[in-house]
Amino acid sequence: MRTKIFLSIIIGLAIKFSYSQSCSTIETDINFMSGTLVDKRRPDINCHQYVRTALLNKNVNLADGTFKNTRDISDNSSWISTDTDNFVKVCRKEFAEAICFSGISGQPDHSALVLSKGIITGGKGHFASTPGSGSYIYSYGEASMYSGGGTEFYYFAVLPKISGNSSLSPGNTSSYSIQNKDYIKNINWSVSSSSLQIDGASNGTSVNIKASCNSGSGTFYLKANITIKDSYQIVTIKKPITISCTVIPSCFDNTIDGENLNTFNYVSANTNHQIIMGLTRSWNKSSGSTNYWYTRNSGKEMNFSISNGCATFQAYNGSCGTQTFIFCATSGYHLKSKITDKKLNSVTEDITPFAIYDFNGKKIREGILEKYDGKSPLQMLPDGFYILKIYDTSQKVYVRN
Repeated sequence: MRTKIFLSIIIGLAIKFSYSQSCSTIETDINFMSGTLVDKRRPDINCHQYVRTALLNKNVNLADGTFKNTRDISDNSSWISTDTDNFVKVCRKEFAEAICFSGISGQPDHSALVLSKGIITGGKGHFASTPGSGSYIYSYGEASMYSGGGTEFYYFAVLPKISGNSSLSPGNTSSYSIQNKDYIKNINWSVSSSSLQIDGASNGTSVNIKASCNSGSGTFYLKANITIKDSYQIVTIKKPITISCTVIPSCFDNTIDGENLNTFNYVSANTNHQIIMGLTRSWNKSSGSTNYWYTRNSGKEMNFSISNGCATFQAYNGSCGTQTFIFCATSGYHLKSKITDKKLNSVTEDITPFAIYDFNGKKIREGILEKYDGKSPLQMLPDGFYILKIYDTSQKVYVRN
């Protein structure tokens, strides 16, 4: 027989796979017997919910099919044959934990639990199920309660889950494992990101995973790629692992009013300016005059205001040493040439804030003139009249684009 291997496709936490063989059995001579009543308690569930209650919720006695209690009941009433998150099709009766068979239309029609005594041959063995919602639980000596022949049925088993920590700290190694079921031929492990590294062997029922910050913080996936005996289908089971990486600030992770803090900085006069440092600092003003200055949060924040001239500060950190920062107040504006009727020429003050308003007083642009070196800040605006305001002065210039 030619065997084809289908790779898995994963969406979210769903487990998708294709079957390389039908793994089905056609019985044309089953004498469909009536079932034996084993449990008169009848919660409003169908046969698929009953099988899930038994195998996933562990709430049914596998010896006789009776409920352990009627509270822990699965609310998933869909066919187990399409539930690829929890079940896998197997080819041998000794691997089967459930049996699912189709009706005359060929569509999935009914599910039954394989009891602990197992399957004798084909569809004959020890099963339990319910004929439908609200019905009692019956046990059967054969695979269906329906009359008639030509039923096609399939064997299913529960997929194992990966056990282990759901979160790891960078640099730590943890062990993960998966239950080795009889239908598993082999297991190969893989990861979805370089932030998870396989430490040692990548096959077998267990694997060691080391966490790193190669891809930063996030949730990544450890994958167990399982090959099923006989059919050679490959099923991929995923476990999410969250890694939290602490970003360590450097000596240069510093800002002034949300912009990069430089050694030399032009600032607006008579305005509060906020310095945010990545590391704690001890501040000292070595020269110049300020309206005020103060620090907070162990020197990670420094606020100041100056009216004119420049002020020089030293900021000390044990790892960074002493860094010097100079702040000079800007006042007025200077243009290299007069404003024409078409554009604003470049400015002599390298760092001069500006804002442009329309005649309704709506601000439509702001920035630093230094970034428009040799270009007009009015560029790309529609033709019309605008108000250009150079910061730190009360003067306004009316310009036409």
